[in-house]
Amino acid sequence: MSPKIKQASTPPKAEHAIDLIRGCALFAGADHAVVRAVAGAIEWWSVPGGQTLTRPEGAPAAACVVLHGKLRVVQRSAGGSFEREYGVGELVGPDNLLPGEARALDPMALQDSEVGLLPREAFARAAEGCPALWQGLSAAVGREMADLRRGGGGDGGRRVRHVAILPADPLALIGEFSRRLADGLATCGQRGEAVTVKIVDRAAFEAALGEGAANESLTEWDEDDRRLARWINHLAEGNDIVLFQADPHWSEWTRRCVRQSESVLFVSGADSTRATTAAEEELLSGSSVERRDYRLVLIHPKETTDEPTGTDEWLDRRPGIARVHHVRHWRSEDYERLARHLTGTAVGLVLGGGGARGQAHLGAVEALQDCGVHIDAVGGTSAGGGIAALTAYGQPHARSREMVREAFVKMAPFRAYSLPFHSLMRKGSVEAPARFLGRNRLIEDLWIPFFCVSCDISTRKKEVHDRGRLWKALCATTALPGVLPPMVMRGKILVDGGVVDNIPIEPMRGVTRGPIIVVDVGARQEQLLDPTVLDLPVNSAVILSHVHPLLEPVAVPSLLTVVMSTMDLADKVRRRDQGDLEIRPDIGGYGITDFEAQNELVALGYNATIEALRGVADEERLRRLGTSRARVERVIAEGRYPKRVPLEEGILRQRDARLLRAFARSVGVLLVGLAVAGALMSPVAVTLAVVVALLALLAAIVTPAVREVIDHDDGPKAPTAGGAP
Repeated sequence: MSPKIKQASTPPKAEHAIDLIRGCALFAGADHAVVRAVAGAIEWWSVPGGQTLTRPEGAPAAACVVLHGKLRVVQRSAGGSFEREYGVGELVGPDNLLPGEARALDPMALQDSEVGLLPREAFARAAEGCPALWQGLSAAVGREMADLRRGGGGDGGRRVRHVAILPADPLALIGEFSRRLADGLATCGQRGEAVTVKIVDRAAFEAALGEGAANESLTEWDEDDRRLARWINHLAEGNDIVLFQADPHWSEWTRRCVRQSESVLFVSGADSTRATTAAEEELLSGSSVERRDYRLVLIHPKETTDEPTGTDEWLDRRPGIARVHHVRHWRSEDYERLARHLTGTAVGLVLGGGGARGQAHLGAVEALQDCGVHIDAVGGTSAGGGIAALTAYGQPHARSREMVREAFVKMAPFRAYSLPFHSLMRKGSVEAPARFLGRNRLIEDLWIPFFCVSCDISTRKKEVHDRGRLWKALCATTALPGVLPPMVMRGKILVDGGVVDNIPIEPMRGVTRGPIIVVDVGARQEQLLDPTVLDLPVNSAVILSHVHPLLEPVAVPSLLTVVMSTMDLADKVRRRDQGDLEIRPDIGGYGITDFEAQNELVALGYNATIEALRGVADEERLRRLGTSRARVERVIAEGRYPKRVPLEEGILRQRDARLLRAFARSVGVLLVGLAVAGALMSPVAVTLAVVVALLALLAAIVTPAVREVIDHDDGPKAPTAGGAP
């Protein structure tokens, strides 16, 4: 049974309380008599870790001061809400000491804490005749209000200090896991400095505090409990992060480890039984489930290429788990990724929608990884969701490019037209690429945390897919309204997520508190129609321009382009959060279905990413992403940037495609002419048809060449390092 919040049966020693008050910035200028009076008026309460100190309705207004432990308070303002942490000696809610309506604080203890409540009336009596104290209070309230306006304060929000490690498998090698996690945490310094990590197990705890100390329960908050709290505070002062290694069974020591920690890791071998332990059942069925960061860590012990399976069963039995992490025991990179998620420094990558242009994401991912940037979580919408899934596989870049080519060039889902009942394309032909890319895997089985976004057209709300069958989520996020068939899942009709969130930064903020990189492949000020065209031509004129060998094909926006551009515009109107680094490849020269242009698009994405990283002036920003200016410059020196050859090849590919289309139109004219002449059975007609066909064929060959000369006369069309041909 968990200990309850209660008023301390014995107050702390007078000298401890006086030292605490004197250490508060508010009372720095107060004389000894005032400090003693304030210390004597404080009510002392014990708050077990994970519990919230809620004052009864009608209780007098009061501020809180922390004697032992740490509190977290949710601050709310017009701009939203944020979380702030308060340690030993810090004052919570100084504005409650001023006249007026008191603010509800409801601080939650992150670990076993002792809190002093200073009533407003007691402070007013002690502060009589002490103007410096009122001036200090005004300054403290001003700082709090400034933090509220900025939407942050203190240490910038939640940052883990204590982590409890619980075996979800009695045979799990928790000691080895703790050591390897400590090595990973040591790499998570905010400014490149080393992070000190302390591992505390039952033996270490009792060696410091006496035999049997780990079995003591928190019943009455007395000097023994304060001694334990002071020792834990001392750990936090001397180390950046403390790992509490719990027992493999439910015990007082396991309970104490959980109460001291902001995050709790349930650790098990991936190939062990999925059954829950007594400790898991006790914790996940309790009222504190929503108040802690519970994560499941599955250790993959065999050095093989096997992919995770069965994670859904683990999570179904543990409904309070927020996240799951797959760790290969032989890969230090997996431990470092877990460490970054725990410390709020994990890098999230968000990929926007854009049809075939989304292939530029492949180049962006390759460039980021070449530069050493961490990709700790990935999410996206539409085409971005598909590339995000391939990134979450953790596979080689060449394999991802090959899969995209197979899914969209060879399978050609955008050429599988159907009767337009609910979409222009056939359902089966659209699902086939999604099944191929999804490989019948579950989202929770991916090595890197992943999500994609769709829109429920029944409720007009955003649907975030972070669990379930991957291919179905890919179908939903790419279901372009009116063009591709909607996806039905759990009674919901889902369409392309670009309708509500084409660049889903907000969902990524819920996955990681670290920096977020955005890759936007939406065209910027794209010219969809020739400015000399006064009106859209009729369909017959468009068809004739594509058939006649002497006419320039009329460039009009397709249905796909209109729909995609509309969603892209709507997203840009709504979106305010640009992420911490935005990459925008210049892909305006490519169409929504131009999947054959993969090489060029990948090159554009790669070049734009290197340019974006080179444009970051702050070395600390680069370090937070896992790279440095020297690392980026080394990639350039090695000749990997800029990628020019694919862009030059793209010009040749487009030229060959134009010649092939012109030749095909000429052959069509020849066949039609011969057919008409044959029907007339006239030698003159046959001769005339052959002559016309030969002229058409000659025009098909000569006209593109003439246009090339004209193009060159108009100006150079050579591609730049980051621009489209």
